Formats: sequence, C-alpha cells, structure tokens
Amino acid sequence: METKIIDGYKIKKLDKETIARYISKVFSSDVYVEIIKKFNTREEAIYFSNNISKILFAYVSSTSDIYVSSAYKIMKDYLNSNLDINDFYFKKVVPQSLDKLGYDKHKISIKQMVDIFKHMYLNSKNNQFFTHSFNGALYPLISKEGLNGDKELFKSEFETLSKISHSPYKTGKLFLTSLGGHSMQYAIHSPERLHMMLSDPSIKLEDNESLNDYYNKCLIKLTSGLDDEIKKRIITAGKTIIDFYSSTNQSCIAIVGQSHDYKLTKSENNFSFNIYVGLAKLRISLLPYLNKNIDLKNRYDDMLDSLKEDKSNAIDKLIAFKIMFETEYPNNQIIKKGLKEMFKKTILDKCLNNFTYDGFGDGIEAKNNKIDIDQIAIARFININDLYISKYNNDKKVRM
Repeated sequence: METKIIDGYKIKKLDKETIARYISKVFSSDVYVEIIKKFNTREEAIYFSNNISKILFAYVSSTSDIYVSSAYKIMKDYLNSNLDINDFYFKKVVPQSLDKLGYDKHKISIKQMVDIFKHMYLNSKNNQFFTHSFNGALYPLISKEGLNGDKELFKSEFETLSKISHSPYKTGKLFLTSLGGHSMQYAIHSPERLHMMLSDPSIKLEDNESLNDYYNKCLIKLTSGLDDEIKKRIITAGKTIIDFYSSTNQSCIAIVGQSHDYKLTKSENNFSFNIYVGLAKLRISLLPYLNKNIDLKNRYDDMLDSLKEDKSNAIDKLIAFKIMFETEYPNNQIIKKGLKEMFKKTILDKCLNNFTYDGFGDGIEAKNNKIDIDQIAIARFININDLYISKYNNDKKVRM
C-alpha cells in the first residue's frame, strides 16, 4: 500500500497483490463459509455472495480498508439486515467508510459533503482494478503463463458440444470487467461457455447436487433422441470438459491493476452540479413555500444558478438559503431530506466503482488477447457451489 497526496487528499493506493490476498482470505474464511452453509437454498447463498462481494469490493476500493475484521462486520451486518443493497450500503457501510477516511459521521456539514465526494471518488478511482474470472482447474497453467485467449482449451470438444446447444461456438476472446459484483458472478459459473451450453432451464439444479452431476444430467437429456454415433461423440466431448473443470473446488479471479495516479478532471471536480441536480428536483415540493416569499424564491433561483455553474460561493449560498428557509418554516424537512437523498445518490452512483451498474460487466477486450503473468495477481477461494453442497456431505472443514 502506498499513501499519496492527490488533489489535496490523502489517498491510499492498493496494489493487485494486496487485493488478491484480500479476496482469497475473506472468501475462504470460516466466517464466510459458515454464513453460506446457513442458507436454506443454493439460490439464496449465491444471491448473498454476489451482493456481499459487490459491497466489499466497493468498500475496499473507496476506503483502502483491507482489514478482514471490517469485512466480517459488514458481512454479518448484511446477513442480519432487511435493507436492499443500496440502502444497506448507505446506512451501514458509508458511516464505516467515513470513519476510515477521517470524517465525523455524526457531524457532516454541507461543505464537508463536497470534500467527502471528492475524497471517496479519488480513492475509488485510484484503486480501480480489472478482473478476469476463471475456473480453478486452469490455475496451474495461468499462474505460470498468464492469461491468453489464444490458448483456449478443448476447442474441438466445445465445437462438438455446440451441436446440441443454443449457444453457438465461437473462438474465445479475453475480456476484463471492473472489480465488482460481476467478478464474483463470472467466477461462480466458470467456464461460462460450458455453463451456457449445458444449462437447461427445464432441468432443476438441486440444492444438494454438484455442478458435475447437473451438467451430466443435462448432457444426457440434450442428447436424447440423437443417432447413437453422434450421441456418443457429443457425450464423450462433454464429459471430457466436465471432468476437467470439476477436478477442483476452486474459483479464481485474476486482478489487473493500474500504475498511474488518477486526478480529478475539470468536469469531475464539479460536485456542486450533483448538489444542483438534487435540489432542482425539489422545486415542485418547494414551490408552494417559495411563492409565499419572493425573497426566498429569488435566493433559491440564485443558489441553483451558482451551483450549476460551480461558482466559488455556491455552497455558501446554499447554506444561507437553507438557514433562511428553515427559519421561515422551522418544522419543514424538505431541504434536509433532499440533501440526504442527494448525498446518498451521489455516493452510490458516482463515488464508488460501478456499484449501481446493472449490466453484464464492462467487456473490455484485452490487448493482443493476452495478459502476461507479471501483470496479474490471482485470488483463489472455494467455489460457492462446492461450498454450499458441502453441508449435505457433513464436511466439518471445506478445503481447497
């Protein structure tokens, strides 16, 4: 970890090796293992795992807090919470983040909001990592040679398997995604191509069933009715792939870092605009009160213009308007609630890396379709499918 002053803020830059160790330790810990085994269904366990990875990756990037005790606290809090993921992060994780960044979570002034936005945004951007998730059976190869899309295994077998699949066979390309919830999702069902080719929605994956057994079950169904010779060739190809990727209970995430310092651009430095957007949305709610006091209305319009243009005194005008409005209407909570909602939305949407992104990953194609081993660090942990079904086998300790 390296501490730097960037744009006036103390930023702790993590390296790819530190992130890989953090992921390996947290998602192989006894705390995580016991939580996963408590769920009634595999679906619930995977849902928790995807969400908690999304939460923890956003937290560690925005605060540089790599202590596993912090991760365990967040995991346990989320397990016992009924809040949706966005509300949980804002109400439970953001206060913890403010502590780590040196702010008093009980006394946040309007001026401090802008500081918090910039500080958290810079910490996140300077700790932005990219990932490629893969099945642990590939670890011996990738840990020596790095990632290489041109060295795809089982090309002929996958081509044979594609004859019974709705997913057409295509030569593999190496893609990366930003460290986030998608990193874990891709790791759970890697290799993705095998999962897409053999998963059959009409066949249920039982909670006590291994992926090996499930894929073989799907393979038998999908080849039923075929000519015996073709059927035999497809089953042989499928079993070859299935057996290889079922030879380990590990999942892996390759971490790719960045070396340059990220500084705020002119447009990114304008967090006053985010405040402007949040307060502009209150206009309809405020209008009945503003129409009763022309001076208050003029101050509101002047404040919005200043925030939109990021004038040097914009925040001062906001503070003055807030005081004047709450003096005139002491029991009215519109401004207070509006600022809180703006604070939440700005942090979740802008100050964290891809936290509210709901797509299928960034899909960044690797240059020359490969990444050398010295450019990656690899996190290893127990695949959640193997981890979950271990409770049906009465495993006292799940080992990699």
